Amino acid sequence: MKIRLGIRLGIRLGVRLGILLGVLLGTATATASAQQGAYRFEIASAADSLVTINVGDVSWLKPGMYAIAVDPAHRDELVARLRVKSVNGKSAACVVTGQATPITMDDVVLIEPPPPAKSHWYSQPAVWISLFIGVAIGAMAKH
Repeated sequence: MKIRLGIRLGIRLGVRLGILLGVLLGTATATASAQQGAYRFEIASAADSLVTINVGDVSWLKPGMYAIAVDPAHRDELVARLRVKSVNGKSAACVVTGQATPITMDDVVLIEPPPPAKSHWYSQPAVWISLFIGVAIGAMAKH
């Protein structure tokens, strides 16, 4: 009777430690990926309601994405909010949707890339690592 109780407690402890380790590993990877930040683009031309930016070889930029124009001389103070209207080769046209101050050629446009496609929970290495560690701890607690 005492042996069975010990085995059950050991398995429960192992599973809980495995889950805790999985959660810790999962939050560590989420923090690292969130630190990528926005891309900065030079302004090629600025009119009243249309801004053209140089995008180079960026392939993820699509019409409909949101952007902001900031003033790097004033610690990235918000100048305007933009929406990408079209992407043509190495340039993109953005429509001004809100403006705090007039946009100048010295300002830059910040655009965050879309998040990576989510994978299934069972394809995450942290799930399998925590499972195996939990089983190993449970087996060790059994003996």
